[in-house]
Amino acid sequence: MIPKRTKRITSEWLNTVLHNAGYLKDVNIESISREPWGAGEGFVSDMARLTITYDKESSELPKTMIVKMPTTFRTALAIALQYNLYEKEIRFYTEAAPKSPIRVPEVIYSDIDSENKKYIPDDLKGGHFIVQEAIKQHPALNGFNPHSVNTIRIITFLTRDEEVEFLSAVLRTSSGYAPIDNFKSGGIVIGIDIPTGRLKQWGFFHPQYGTTATKHPVTHTEFHHFQIPYWGEVINLASRVQRVFHHLKVIGWDFAISTDGPLVIEGNVEWGTAGLQAANGGLLSERNKKLFSQYGLNL
Repeated sequence: MIPKRTKRITSEWLNTVLHNAGYLKDVNIESISREPWGAGEGFVSDMARLTITYDKESSELPKTMIVKMPTTFRTALAIALQYNLYEKEIRFYTEAAPKSPIRVPEVIYSDIDSENKKYIPDDLKGGHFIVQEAIKQHPALNGFNPHSVNTIRIITFLTRDEEVEFLSAVLRTSSGYAPIDNFKSGGIVIGIDIPTGRLKQWGFFHPQYGTTATKHPVTHTEFHHFQIPYWGEVINLASRVQRVFHHLKVIGWDFAISTDGPLVIEGNVEWGTAGLQAANGGLLSERNKKLFSQYGLNL
């Protein structure tokens, strides 16, 4: 059985598979130590460098090995599984690399668990699930980027008079071909002019993925003045659902725009500020400070 994480690799398991593969013959692995490599949200693999101790000295055997397993970060895992990246990498090293004119790392051992190829996390097995109809987004947003559902994040504020004010709004889109529009997973955020529903000029990447852009990297759609379809309906729907959840005074809503109008994806109590402030500036404007002061937040 293949370990699911690099930290679960033992010297006994590694010794067995390398003997079975014919890599080790009259030498055994006594112990291993591991050093994590490439940790974080941007990686599609759980990687580590193993330092190997053998029971016999050998100049032909490596002292260190790099091991790769499927990532534990679910967003990156979903992308890797959708595009079959793990199997493609194994096939590259076993089928294409021997014919390559360029130098590539030697693969000591590779395998894939064909019965559990989808790498379902343990805490999902045997659980209960909701299966929802896929969203068919509006043609204008599909043309913006057809590879992700491009969602609107809009922050609503319920005043003491039960009026709904809007603190900030952005459009979120994948920056490439991945089906993920999340800012911290490589997406782009573009500020929305709330009175008109038109995009602002600049789109922003999370710092680990890039800086700014004025056009979508894939479709080359210009951001400036792009009109969000059904914007009036978005504002009306956001106001309605904020009043329904009146016990929460500030909510970060995610909306998709279908061919028939806006859809509520979810409401967030902890909605984060990084993408919003990158696209629209700080939230502590004089206007917003006055709104917050209604509930005793004097900032």
